[in-house]
Amino acid sequence: MVNQKLRTSKEGNKKAKKSLLRKQFTEMHLAVQIGLNYRDSVEKFFLGESIEYYIFQQICLRLDLKWEEIAELDSAYLENYSPEINNLVDRVKEIVRPKIADRCGKMRFLDRAEPINLTELYTRVHILEASPNQGYLDMAELNHKFTLEKFDRLGLGHISEPRVLGVKAVERYPKVMVLGKPGSGKSTFLKYLAMQCNAGKLNHHLVPIFIPMKEFERVEICPSLIEYITQVYAPSNEEKIEFVQALQELMNRGRVMILLDGIDEVPDTSQHRILRQIRELTENFSSNQFVMTCRMAVQEYAWENFIQVQVADLDIKQIITFVRQWFGCKNEKKNKYFISKLRENTSIQTLANNPLLLTLLCLVFEKNDEFPRNQIELYDRGLKILLDRWDEQKSIEGDAIYRNLSLKTKQALLEKVAMRICLWGEYFVKKSDLIQYIFESMNQLPEAVNRLENSARDSEIILKSIQSQHGLLVERTPGIYSFYHPTFQQYFTARAMVNSQNLQSMLGLVNSVTQSIWREVFLLTNEMISNSDELLRLMKNKIDRLMAGDEKLQQFLTWAYRKSLSVPVSFKPAAVRAFYLALFPHLNPNLSDLDLDLNLTLACDPGFDLAIERFLHLDYLLVLTLARALAPTLTRDLALTLAYVQARVRVLGFDFPINPEFEKSLANLKKELNQSDEQIQHLMEDWQTNPLAWISRLKMARKWWQSNRLAWTDRLQKMMAEYRDIGHDWQFTYHQEQLLKQYYYANQLLIDCLNRANYVSSDLREEIEATLLSPLAAIESQTTNYSNFNCD
Repeated sequence: MVNQKLRTSKEGNKKAKKSLLRKQFTEMHLAVQIGLNYRDSVEKFFLGESIEYYIFQQICLRLDLKWEEIAELDSAYLENYSPEINNLVDRVKEIVRPKIADRCGKMRFLDRAEPINLTELYTRVHILEASPNQGYLDMAELNHKFTLEKFDRLGLGHISEPRVLGVKAVERYPKVMVLGKPGSGKSTFLKYLAMQCNAGKLNHHLVPIFIPMKEFERVEICPSLIEYITQVYAPSNEEKIEFVQALQELMNRGRVMILLDGIDEVPDTSQHRILRQIRELTENFSSNQFVMTCRMAVQEYAWENFIQVQVADLDIKQIITFVRQWFGCKNEKKNKYFISKLRENTSIQTLANNPLLLTLLCLVFEKNDEFPRNQIELYDRGLKILLDRWDEQKSIEGDAIYRNLSLKTKQALLEKVAMRICLWGEYFVKKSDLIQYIFESMNQLPEAVNRLENSARDSEIILKSIQSQHGLLVERTPGIYSFYHPTFQQYFTARAMVNSQNLQSMLGLVNSVTQSIWREVFLLTNEMISNSDELLRLMKNKIDRLMAGDEKLQQFLTWAYRKSLSVPVSFKPAAVRAFYLALFPHLNPNLSDLDLDLNLTLACDPGFDLAIERFLHLDYLLVLTLARALAPTLTRDLALTLAYVQARVRVLGFDFPINPEFEKSLANLKKELNQSDEQIQHLMEDWQTNPLAWISRLKMARKWWQSNRLAWTDRLQKMMAEYRDIGHDWQFTYHQEQLLKQYYYANQLLIDCLNRANYVSSDLREEIEATLLSPLAAIESQTTNYSNFNCD
């Protein structure tokens, strides 16, 4: 009775109002609990007017009432749910049960020869009750609102609407349109609904009917949908006529759940006929429940009276559930290892959010107990599935213009489009621009058959096909598109770079070395090529020249270079230079919270350990002390850090000569600080026993610090500069700080490419490691072939 409307009886209405008073609720309070969109329904409920049954039940639930006891059941309801009709439902379900089990009880997976029982691998589907896009946002708002880190939360599956179980929507709404990207699990969800209804666990009062629309389209005689349903599910014996009559009776009474899968997966030539058939069925038998699936991009399949829901991307809990079911609960070691490797790699996580591609990951992992070291293999296989094999497996024909393109041509097209978007330094593109990119890209491809005669019409058809068949391009807001995830844009751009095979393209790439949108493109390009010497040399030369024209920044690099040579450590010099650069506050803004970013340092030397090199640890503690002293509020952390500095100096004194003036300066600073520190130490003791004394001590400590902070900090900074050659106030301009950040993170990219390259000559590797993060003068004195390439 999912489509039934209910109202309270006279006695039931009195009970409801008494319960409302007893719980001290108001109608508005009740509406807030159920959902503010249902305020009118709550008002109608207490006026005795008819409302949707699921809202009626929700109100009764919150009032601790049984809906059956307060509802007024009309004669039509009593007739449709009479014992005779209920028995007829049971008899028809017995006939369709084996065919539902045969059609919906198994799942086929890519490279697996044998199907798997649906119940063994099904992961509960979550949906979003929201529109397919974000509402209207222009390009500037999108680029401002969504950073790379926030991109996952943009669009289908990651918007701010709450995730709910898919079955809840089916229980709640009589007509549901399930939208979702290719491979998101729409068909599996529909099969699960049919099996649950078949087993009496969902909408037990209805008869399930499951129809894949592509099968219906292939029937040569072109029957009506109702005729096709009876052909598929009717027994072949003498009971056929009786079954047809019984099914017709039940559909007239609204006792059937009709599941239509893939209404957009039919050829263009049959679309008009199929849509007409569906409309006739839903209008002539509107009292039944209908659930249909459609790829999210196909807006023309908006149906009146259907609520649209979207299949959400898999979250980590769903991924873990799927993995455990795939490998088996007994193989917990493999399950945990798979998940741990997944958490380590955000790019693989991007694939795992899609059930189809998660299946691919499981198949790859199952063979080798490991993901490929080279992620390109995963992307190649995953995108081949999305671009070719998935539609082939599901027998989706698509539009003729796009259908005739080879896999190679589709890939080349997406590579050129991705490159064009990336060249603008954006993730989003206007539809008009995207259509133009497609037209220009198609006409640049070598095959003459790919030429487009009508730029706007044919290019828009291709865009629509890429949207609906593969989900790789998504309309984020009306008229503005992006790739489904930046990873795919970056992958195709890297492929375009590699396939261009010319120095000019490589120089163009290198000129973008400081732009974050290109970072993953560099890494992927580096992994795709067999020899990275040329790319890495161009990157190194470009990065070294970023700050070549700024004398003060070159002085800063000279200081770090000189400082690294003065410290007796066993680590690689580049790692030590990276460490001292990391102590610069503008490269580590959270330094005072012990959040020291050592990613570049560890990339230069994985064996770097701050704890075992005492001079490095001393300098770190001194810089940490300065960072905490510069904070406006005094904390006990400052005194504790200074105490650690003193302890480290005393330990160093056993093995190395320590300047006694340095020790004396430290002691004086600590002594001054103790004037307030001793007060702070009593604060926790006084908090419980004497709150007034606690407040007084806190005020005194803060007052002392406000009066003495600047002078105390200045003495600390001068002592650090004099005795340890750190803590200098470089007084960089904002432009210089930004340029230094670009230089620092570009070197991080360079060393990441170096470490992930398939092949780098030993000479070039040694040259990069020897001169990384060095001033230009030091580099030119160490290398003879520095100026062989010009990247500008």
